[in-house]
Amino acid sequence: MPQDRQASAAASGLRRTHLLTRIAIAALALAVLIMAAAITRQQYSATREQAEMRAQQTAHILATQYSWVLHAASQALRRIEAAATSVDATRPEPQDIAEAVGDLPAELQYSLYDAAGELILTSVPDPTRIQVPDRAYFAALSSGQETVISQIVTERLTGEQVFILARRIDVDGQFAGAGTIAIPVRQMEVFAETLSVGDGAILTLLHENGALLSRSPPAPAMDVSSSKVFDRLADAPSGTYAGVSPIDGVERIVGYYKLNEFPVVAIAGLSRNTLFAPLHQQLRRMLVLLVPLLVGLGLLLVRLWRLQDRDERRELALIEAQEHSDYLMKEIHHRVKNNLQTVISLVRLSKTPDDVKTALLGRVSAMVAVHQEIYSSDMRERVAMRPYLGGLAQNVSAAYGDHITLALDIAPVDLSADRALQVGLLVNELLSNAYKHAFADRDSGRLELTLADDGAGQLRLIVQDDGPGLPSEGAAENMGSRLIAAFTSQIDGQTTTRNQPGLRVEIVFPQEATTVADSVDY
Repeated sequence: MPQDRQASAAASGLRRTHLLTRIAIAALALAVLIMAAAITRQQYSATREQAEMRAQQTAHILATQYSWVLHAASQALRRIEAAATSVDATRPEPQDIAEAVGDLPAELQYSLYDAAGELILTSVPDPTRIQVPDRAYFAALSSGQETVISQIVTERLTGEQVFILARRIDVDGQFAGAGTIAIPVRQMEVFAETLSVGDGAILTLLHENGALLSRSPPAPAMDVSSSKVFDRLADAPSGTYAGVSPIDGVERIVGYYKLNEFPVVAIAGLSRNTLFAPLHQQLRRMLVLLVPLLVGLGLLLVRLWRLQDRDERRELALIEAQEHSDYLMKEIHHRVKNNLQTVISLVRLSKTPDDVKTALLGRVSAMVAVHQEIYSSDMRERVAMRPYLGGLAQNVSAAYGDHITLALDIAPVDLSADRALQVGLLVNELLSNAYKHAFADRDSGRLELTLADDGAGQLRLIVQDDGPGLPSEGAAENMGSRLIAAFTSQIDGQTTTRNQPGLRVEIVFPQEATTVADSVDY
């Protein structure tokens, strides 16, 4: 039934409303989580960008510093070579070499070796006599290489870790020896302290062949050609990446920078734990605030869920009660309609004059039509006037003969059941009077029924025929006229009657009752 569908729709609407409310709270909690995740992601990205920038800048500074050191050492070696070949390649004077070295930084040690790898001169005070023919860099020079940068070695003169920049010395086109400058690994520790790279950070110099040149913290000589930096160097001479050190296995944000004129790469690795420690602390503070909020929203959602379940059960009970009430009301209207139809049957069977019987049947039919309209429509206590008055007019026309043209113009308005019944009875009397008096002894004619909405709650009812008009003054007032006056009074209407020719009855009345209607005095 339509009302069952309405009730079902109302119940579905209530469930949807409750569901939407729950979804809204869940969405709020989700939005808080998403916002926290977005903030965390943004802060993580910002921290990482800052770390990459810092690592790149540190690597650049380190590269600049060692580029200057290697340039100074390389120039000093050229001057040592010139001094050695101009004096005596095998036994140059110490003052000649010292003068050639010039202002080389004091921490850098220079030495001169003959073709057999035996020490000739050195800046190390009180040196022991050593030989280096077994050193890889010396072997490379003796085999024809002009300059060599060695991996980390233990200096035999001082016992400390250094890496060597060595240059071949030729006399008359023949290998006469080698000049070397030892760059201490401990110098990297000084740079690390100066740059304040933080706990867990590393500073490293690598040869392009993977040899470790220098490192802070110190590490033994090793081949680190598996380092990720060499893959990156194939794409760009400088940059950043995240990776695990092959030396200590620690994950770091790494910046690297290739020196322009030397086969050396400067690397600065910053510890992720140190870099992200402030962010982790901030996240912990955020969780201290976020967890109670989410717990509160969760408890609110559970509480609301229970309340809405209870309200939903109550609402559904009310809807079921309303459905039952609607069913009972429809059943009442149905039974009243059936009872009135029984009355109609009894009237038709009664020995009553035809004109009286027709008038009575029309009035009862107007009542039946109201109950029928309520019973068959989706509205509970409202009557759609267009189908109601249309059906009523057709019934009256059928009762008096359908030889009269009936024109209907009924506005789509709804009235309460009581109001519709009053208007229906009034229309029945107006139409019946027109058929009885305007079309008596006529084979044709036109009858118009109009119900218009004037706005502001006012309706206009017009019944117009093309008959002879009102009877002469003094004519006796019949039952129909008295009923018309009574029904008009019931609906608080104002009547205007005109002959133009034919009779036009116009009644203006409020759409809803303003006073309690009196009973009709028959």
